Amino acid sequence: MSYTKFDIIVACCNKNGIGNNGNLPWKLKTEMQYFKEITTDAPLGFRNVVIMGRNTWESIPKKYKPLSNRYNIILTSNSNYLINTNYKTENVRTYFSLNDALEVLSRTKELYNHNKIFIIGGERLYKEAINNRYCNNIYMTKIYEKIDCDRFFPKINEVKIVNECLVYDKDDNSFVLEDVSDMNEENGIYFRYLRYRNINRLISSKTQPNEIQIYMENAQIHKSFWGWNNKEEEQYLNLLRNILANGDKRQTRNAVTFSKFGLRMEFDISTYLPVLTTKRVYWKGVVEELLWFLRGSTNAKELDAKGVKIWNGNTTREFLDSRNLHHYEEGDIGPTYGFGFRHYGAEYNGMNADYNGKGFDQIKYVLDELKNNPTSRRILINLWNPFVMHQMSLTPCACQYQFYVNEGKLSCQMYQRSADMFLGNPFNITSSSLLTYILAKYSGLKPHKLIICLGDAHIYEGHLDAVNEQLNRKSRPFPILKIGDDHGDIPENIEELEYKHFKLIGYTPHPSIKADMVA
Repeated sequence: MSYTKFDIIVACCNKNGIGNNGNLPWKLKTEMQYFKEITTDAPLGFRNVVIMGRNTWESIPKKYKPLSNRYNIILTSNSNYLINTNYKTENVRTYFSLNDALEVLSRTKELYNHNKIFIIGGERLYKEAINNRYCNNIYMTKIYEKIDCDRFFPKINEVKIVNECLVYDKDDNSFVLEDVSDMNEENGIYFRYLRYRNINRLISSKTQPNEIQIYMENAQIHKSFWGWNNKEEEQYLNLLRNILANGDKRQTRNAVTFSKFGLRMEFDISTYLPVLTTKRVYWKGVVEELLWFLRGSTNAKELDAKGVKIWNGNTTREFLDSRNLHHYEEGDIGPTYGFGFRHYGAEYNGMNADYNGKGFDQIKYVLDELKNNPTSRRILINLWNPFVMHQMSLTPCACQYQFYVNEGKLSCQMYQRSADMFLGNPFNITSSSLLTYILAKYSGLKPHKLIICLGDAHIYEGHLDAVNEQLNRKSRPFPILKIGDDHGDIPENIEELEYKHFKLIGYTPHPSIKADMVA
């Protein structure tokens, strides 16, 4: 029996919810227009087919039935369902099953000159369709909101990368993400349009045997044959590959590393926040640490109290004693990071001393310059202070920031003297971007570019397996960041910012990858 290929179109929120109590749980005119455009786009003289379950048909408002300029097919076990209704026309038909409908569409002109076929719901039909060998594309509107739903779209079986090859099951449907739209917003709801392609149909329709490398009886496809990728994240991944392939193997102070000197990355942060997706970045840790810095605190116990323990290992009694900081209390990081931000040059007397009005406040200086002298070439934050390095539990890796304003847009160039490329640098990318967002917000500017210059960019020998695991993953879209309360307002003083003032929208990373931090 020969069937014809079809596409799925669906809108779903977080956790793949598609409906609640028989209705769409959101009202998005833009998304409905997108649905109409996709499902009605056909050559002159042709129409597309939309196939739906009976419950989906009944959920369509009466004034929109049947869906115009499309052939409507309803799947129902009741052969008399449309009798004695106003919908028994050439544009509305019923069939008992999806296979029945596809068979008719493949061998007859009963529905006239149809072009594409779309499955439009509901839950049970989606489950059947996504596993059908003739399923071609999935057009998905991904809504980044937590919305109560009682109906769900099935989990997509995405193609994986193993040992630089794409891996999929030739006997089952696996999908590759081929296209991603920019973020859209309507009524405070954020959403993207995604398009997935069935890898089996993609290979059979678009490739020649000599254009791809096939392994394990067609189970693997070379990585060069791939769809959409996040080009900005790829530059980070390419640095990892460069270091692995060409890095100098060196015995350093704390471990064996593979390193390159003098590398660079650039990110457009005007719309998206660069938070790596090939592994989950600890977002709460990024935010809480930066706010801790901006308060000028050197007490790691404050972070620990918020559940952020990233500094605990470097402020234990044992660690401090190893740095000859025997007089420090546990939790004291010394005159580094936050102290440099707000009290540069002040005499350090421990984490509990009062430093109000002492030292040079670099954050205040930068904000004043951004507001009053934005073309200055002296808008810098410098955290490298050799006079007090011996007092620091850790010397700053991200040690200098310079800011540049043009046409109301704020860019930042950060110099990182030492870059742990697996653990530290992803954190620093996001933190430096977040700092730029915050300074832009408080100075009435818009974030624009983040440039990161790397001194010693290295991968620890003990992180090689973790790095290779990350490189075997496909990058995903970056999220966007909203700063402020529900009304977009922020506290008057930068020191009063809290984690609740930051909302990351559309962050869907791969799982985290554990690796030991090397101090």
